[in-house]
Amino acid sequence: MKKIVITGATGLIGRELCKSLFTRRDELTIFSTSVEKAKAVLPFAKEVVEWKNYDKDYSVYLEGKDAVIHLAGASVAGKRWNQSYKKEIYDSRINTTRNLVSSIEKCEQKPEVFISASAIGFYGERKDSILSETSSAGNDFLSHVCIDWEKTSEQLEMLNVRRAIVRTGIVLSTDDG
Repeated sequence: MKKIVITGATGLIGRELCKSLFTRRDELTIFSTSVEKAKAVLPFAKEVVEWKNYDKDYSVYLEGKDAVIHLAGASVAGKRWNQSYKKEIYDSRINTTRNLVSSIEKCEQKPEVFISASAIGFYGERKDSILSETSSAGNDFLSHVCIDWEKTSEQLEMLNVRRAIVRTGIVLSTDDG
């Protein structure tokens, strides 16, 4: 049994991941901006922590955990991208990651691994180009969000916390997406 903290657990990927981890008998701590929604959607979670203040120290919830899976972020398909929503897209990724990194730094027994979502938006618009994880970043808004998002967790490697970045594409299901 692994002890895992998950952000973005009520989203499309998060819900399915949590179900799978629970089936494996892992112990889940959910960080959520909507505690009631998280408890309703994920009633099997050991603990649901309100996560709205990104300046707060959450190390007590991260201490001794095996992994942190960071999926949180405003939907890129949720609304029209005006300046205000672009700021929300950016801040919901960078500030939350910064908060997790800062909290992990304070842990005596740090998580072994930090897995963070990112997006294929990292690569920008490349038309028919074949891309790999070693391809260069793009130069548009979403590319810059992804670049900054990924860089924000780099310092975890100096703390001997293994870091994995998962660049997903558009995720669809029959229920959502």
